[in-house]
Amino acid sequence: MLGASRAAILAQLDLPMSTTYLACQLELAAPTVRVHLKALHQAGIVSSRRDGRSVRYQRT
Repeated sequence: MLGASRAAILAQLDLPMSTTYLACQLELAAPTVRVHLKALHQAGIVSSRRDGRSVRYQRT
């Protein structure tokens, strides 16, 4: 089962996005988004790649 916050994050990840951008778009705290992205990444639902100083996440 997927919670509302994680579902909202997944809905935004058509294109690679940073944690900060997602937090701003969803009006959530960046640490909250980071926790959700970590769980989604560990589940294999999103992938990540470093882009300079930030990490961008995208649905797999």
